[in-house]
Amino acid sequence: MNDCIERASTVFYKIRDAADNIEKTNKVLYEQRNLDKYFKLIAEDLAKSTDSESVLVYLHGNDDYNEMLYSIGNSGMLAESLAFVKLMKSDEKRIFSKAELPEKLVELGVFSLAFVRLYKGDEVLGDVILINAPRYLPEDISVLRVYAAQVALSTITFIQTNKAFDSSFIKRDLKLISEQQQLIMEDEIANDDSNINVDYLNVPFKYVGGDFCKFKKLAEKKYILFIADVMGHGIVSNYFVAMMKGAIELLLMETHSPSEILVRLNTILFNELDKLDVFVTAKMIYLDFESKVAYISNAGHTVPILVYKDKDSKRHCSLAQETAVLPLGVLKDAKYIEDEIDITDMELIALYTDGIIEVKNKEGQEFGVDNLGKYLISQLEQNKDDICKSIFSTLQEYSDNDEIKDDLTMVTLRVNDLNE
Repeated sequence: MNDCIERASTVFYKIRDAADNIEKTNKVLYEQRNLDKYFKLIAEDLAKSTDSESVLVYLHGNDDYNEMLYSIGNSGMLAESLAFVKLMKSDEKRIFSKAELPEKLVELGVFSLAFVRLYKGDEVLGDVILINAPRYLPEDISVLRVYAAQVALSTITFIQTNKAFDSSFIKRDLKLISEQQQLIMEDEIANDDSNINVDYLNVPFKYVGGDFCKFKKLAEKKYILFIADVMGHGIVSNYFVAMMKGAIELLLMETHSPSEILVRLNTILFNELDKLDVFVTAKMIYLDFESKVAYISNAGHTVPILVYKDKDSKRHCSLAQETAVLPLGVLKDAKYIEDEIDITDMELIALYTDGIIEVKNKEGQEFGVDNLGKYLISQLEQNKDDICKSIFSTLQEYSDNDEIKDDLTMVTLRVNDLNE
C-alpha cells in the first residue's frame, strides 16, 4: 500500500514538474518565435527528467510545414532508433529493454528505449524518443505523454497562428475579443460591499489572454475569490475562460465548497481540455469573516499571499499553507483537497498568476513572491485602495522596461472593518 502511495506521489510530482517546464518552454516559443530553440529546450528537459543519454523530437513534414527534427546526444543511435520506431504499427508498447531491441540498435550501444507518438486527433505527426536511461518506468511514459501532447499542440498552433496573423481581419477580430474579455473581467470583479475593497489587474501578453479571476459576495461577511491561468495564449485560452465563467456561476448555485467546485469544474472541462491537450491552473477561496476562517483549494496554481496586522499595527506577509494538486485537465478523476486557514487578523489577500512573479530583471532574477509581498505592504501603508493599479509599472521598472512576455493577472481583497 505504501509503495502504491509513494509511486502515485512520484508520478504526481513528475507530471507537475513537466507541466511547469512546458509552460516555460511555451513562453520561449512565443517570445523568441524560434521552433529550433523550443525543441532544444523540450529535449533538454526530457533528458533531465528521465535520466536519458539521448533524446529525439521529430515531426513529419506536410503541406503546412517542413519536416522538423531536434536531437541531443548520439545522433547515430537516435537515427537508427527513429527508423525502428517508424516500423512499429502500434504504439501500445512504449518501453523496450536491451533484450527486446533489434540487434543493430544494441550493437550501436542502445540498451533501453522509450517513445510516444505525437498526435493531432488520429493523425500521427511524429515521435518523441528517449534512449539509454538506466531504466524506463511507466511514470516516464506519463511524463513523456504530457510533453508529446504539448509539442504537437504548441507547434501546430504556432505555425497556424503565424499564418493567421497575415490577415488583418483576424487582427481586428482578436482586438474585439480582447475588448470583450476585459468587459467580462470587470463584471466578474464588481463589488458594492463597503466592508471590503476588491481590486484587480489583467494585462494579456498578446491580443487575447488566458487568465481569469472572479469575486462574488455569497452572504454577509462571506465571499468567493477565484483565479485561473489557462496554459498558453490566444483564442484557445479565451475559449476556456468563457467556459469557466459560465460553469462557476452554475456551480456556485449548488455548493460553496472550493474543493467540490474544482472537482466538478475539472469534470466539466476535462474532455475539451483533453482534446486540445491544454491544462488550467486554478485556485478557489471561500472567505468567511464571521467565523474568521478561509477554505482554500488549489489546482496547481501559485500560492496566495496574505498580509496580517499585529497588535502594534505592524504588517507582515504570509504564504497560505495549502495542499497543491494537479491542474485541471490532467486527470479526469482528480480529487482536490480543501485546506483551512485563519484570517482573524488578515488585512489583505492577493491571488496572482505566475506571470506576475516570473518577470525578470537584467540579471535574470525573477520578481518573486518576496518582492510582491513588499509591494503589497507598501501599498497598504500608503492606504491605497487600487492596490493592483501600480503593479504593472513596478514590474516594468523591475525589468528595466523590457517587454513583459506573459499574461499578468492579480486580484486583491482588502478588509476594512469586518474583523473589528
